Amino acid sequence: MKTLKMHLIIPLIILLAYACKKDKVDPLSQLPPATQTGARTFGCLVNGQAFVAKGTSFYDMLGLSASYNNVTFYIQGRHKNSDGSITQIGFNIDTINLVPGQTYTINLNSGKKKGDGSGGYDVVGLRTPSGANGDIFYYTNNVVSGSVTITSLANATAGTFYFNAVSSTGDTVKITNGRFDW
Repeated sequence: MKTLKMHLIIPLIILLAYACKKDKVDPLSQLPPATQTGARTFGCLVNGQAFVAKGTSFYDMLGLSASYNNVTFYIQGRHKNSDGSITQIGFNIDTINLVPGQTYTINLNSGKKKGDGSGGYDVVGLRTPSGANGDIFYYTNNVVSGSVTITSLANATAGTFYFNAVSSTGDTVKITNGRFDW
């Protein structure tokens, strides 16, 4: 009888353990598609985790903001985190005219020359356990860098990007598989 119970209990335990296992969601599947239609999308992986800009306007500090005036292209995506802080990721390219198919380097945070750009990853509005400001800022520089490739200027300014950025304490963040359509 004990043997029969054990033969029934062990498969039941295995079945329950397997049923509780959750399928792992591919972070890339959570990003917006790489379109060129003016869809107002911005997404990337931050250290392997999906980041998608969410919100309605620059005024509420969420969503997507961008500008291009034939001198500088700037784009930034933001969303509000569950703790009330805001994550923002963006970059700019200083150039005279953007060219579809051209790749631009993101490697500096000051002293740029035409065609160079800078990138950043910020988490603002964070509070430490003591209630102090815990904002985190990461920027590209001569050592940690990346690139932006403009894929379209026809119906929208669209492209792909990646970069690494470093904080003042030396921590590094990896921004990969980025795409935007503005």
